[in-house]
Amino acid sequence: MVVRKASKPVQREWEQIPFHLGRVVLNWGHIEATTAVTLWGAAGNLNVEVGRILTAGVAVGIQWEQIALLLARDGVPAELGTWWASWVPTAKELQTRRNAAVHGYWLATGELNAPFKALDFTSQKARKGPREDRSPGGSEGLRVLANEIGAAHEALLAWIKVDLKAEMQRLTANVSTQTDDDNRL
Repeated sequence: MVVRKASKPVQREWEQIPFHLGRVVLNWGHIEATTAVTLWGAAGNLNVEVGRILTAGVAVGIQWEQIALLLARDGVPAELGTWWASWVPTAKELQTRRNAAVHGYWLATGELNAPFKALDFTSQKARKGPREDRSPGGSEGLRVLANEIGAAHEALLAWIKVDLKAEMQRLTANVSTQTDDDNRL
């Protein structure tokens, strides 16, 4: 007797949209959480409890600005600020696309090349009438967006683990040495 595996049914386009939209939201959540941790580290290795208090409810864009200011301080290598300044524009563009995908109202178009479109009902411009193609590409566009957000998150994690962590440890060591010297006086 031959046992066959049950084949996975092929999903239609409209069934894939919630899956890929969920991946966009999940990956963006990782960027937001990692941004907060980056801010804690740039501020001097804050513990989790204090870090959460300081970043709770603070928009991710403001946190990006705060990190840039902290990396521009004297004693922090310019390479850290340069890397950060090159990463943020990509993150801002992904945030705009993420917002368009998440807050768009998805409709079937009946067209083969673009079977779905996201209408904008939430922006200021939409108040004059719905805007179409807010997030083009249907489920494939969402899949690509989720992957791009994931790649940006991976780049941020790699930078934190190597460059930022080493620099913050060096700065913390300098601060504790200075504190010890101050206590001896």
